[in-house]
Amino acid sequence: MLFSVIVPVYNGEKYLPECLGSLAGQTWKDFETILVDDGSTDSSGKLVDDYAALHDDVRVMHGPNQGLLLARRKGLGVSQGQYVVFLDADDCLRDDALHTIADSIYSFKTDIVSYLMSKNPHYVPETNHGDGLPAGEYSGIEFQRVRCHVCAGRFNNLCGKAIKRSCFDLDADYAPYRGLMHGEDWFQLLPVINNSSSLVQLDEPLYYYRQNEDSSTARFRSSQLRDIVQVTSRLRYFAEQWGDECQESAKAGEALQYTYLLKLSELSDASKEEKQQNFSQICSVMQGEGVFGRARKANLRPDNRVLIHAMERGDLRLARLVVRAVEVAKR
Repeated sequence: MLFSVIVPVYNGEKYLPECLGSLAGQTWKDFETILVDDGSTDSSGKLVDDYAALHDDVRVMHGPNQGLLLARRKGLGVSQGQYVVFLDADDCLRDDALHTIADSIYSFKTDIVSYLMSKNPHYVPETNHGDGLPAGEYSGIEFQRVRCHVCAGRFNNLCGKAIKRSCFDLDADYAPYRGLMHGEDWFQLLPVINNSSSLVQLDEPLYYYRQNEDSSTARFRSSQLRDIVQVTSRLRYFAEQWGDECQESAKAGEALQYTYLLKLSELSDASKEEKQQNFSQICSVMQGEGVFGRARKANLRPDNRVLIHAMERGDLRLARLVVRAVEVAKR
């Protein structure tokens, strides 16, 4: 079969029927669905079992909660399709998504087909997706642009890509990374890009995603710092294999992970004392990991450059001014 669609499920009863409905309505039928119930405590387990009873080529896997990373790896381990598509349980695929992807696979014989994601349930293209790759084929020397984009952290999601199964590090043991949440997509994507040599970027939104305010990455948690250290360590390893250009991009990608956490903290409803503690913790980890030295050489936007400077100096007042000014500018 051409596709394996892997859906990790954890307490997704609110939106899961809509997600599964988008799979049942696909115009392309040559695919299997793998539903990984990651220890749900709501009715999700029953919902996926009921769906499997009504549809062919559906496999359900139940197990204790291990987190998104290992749930995806669990589904990947039993997948049989030539290409893997990841779909979160609160999201949907456009009804012709797999058909559109298949057309590109057959036309370009590519390792990866990437497509746009939309926050609009009617799959309306978003006006600003400047961080994405321009539509087109990237192979040969042009594939270096994909590597650099991934290193910069602008292209690090697994949802939004159909990936040739053979490009995954299928024999790798991810058990030691149980609990890694912040950047888990990026963590898994880096070896995929290392094993790939071609990508086609479509200029069509085929994936509808919801912004989940309850997500583990929606607000600052100290565990995110541990995750970033692991993810950016792997990032630097692969960037070194891919050459100087990717190493330069990785310096910016690494720095922006820490500024993102600071922005999460500063824009939250946490107390001033909590925000001060968060700031000190983020800056301490950056200092200990040598991030500031690399960030000084990174190609950053002026506001992010000033923010990194403020963090290196331990100047929360300046950092706060930058964060607030950017938020005002966005409006």
